[in-house]
Amino acid sequence: MGASVGTSFDVMGIGVNAQLDASVGGGMSVTRARGKQATRSFGLNVTCAPSGNVQQYDAHRKPVFDADGKPVNAPDKVDAYRFLSFHLGEDTEHFDTFFHKVVDPSWLENGTDPNAAALRQARQSDRKPPCWRVMHRVTFVSRLLPPVPPTDAPPLERTMRELDLDSNYELVRRLDPYVRAAATGRTELTGAVRTALGTYLPELQPHAEDVIAFLAQYYGVED
Repeated sequence: MGASVGTSFDVMGIGVNAQLDASVGGGMSVTRARGKQATRSFGLNVTCAPSGNVQQYDAHRKPVFDADGKPVNAPDKVDAYRFLSFHLGEDTEHFDTFFHKVVDPSWLENGTDPNAAALRQARQSDRKPPCWRVMHRVTFVSRLLPPVPPTDAPPLERTMRELDLDSNYELVRRLDPYVRAAATGRTELTGAVRTALGTYLPELQPHAEDVIAFLAQYYGVED
């Protein structure tokens, strides 16, 4: 007994042709070819809800407020970060990554959770079949600066506190309207940042290279 099913479609300009051959013994073959036109696309919906609480707490776990009753932020807490999601093609390496680095081996082997049982049944360690992978990677992190910079703080951080900027992200927000359109290349971004600093934040001009560096990181602009 046997059956054969074939299909083809385009994903973001890549033509995909798939052929499935099934028989009593089981088997599958998949081929892909690049197409000239894209008729379909796919998307990835990601929900991320980290805690928005950056307030400082005392030794008794009570929130700290200043003399005006405003919350006092805790230094070094993350106030903003940026991540990218990647959809990676099938590879045997993804099988090893999933079972050896992602999944808790104790949960997998001894867990009573139905998901653990399903994974044990689906695992094929002898074959290590190629798997698809969705990877999320953090590309930018901003942390709150202390109200009074320590003596060994970088010069840029000391100047930022003098300007009442709480973090790198606050500086990004201040400059974003003037440099975002130029975040297409390092040369363009460098020129836009230097112009914006000279016009709106001249105190930071001596630290222009550092500002350019983390803005390039934030926008994902490569050298």
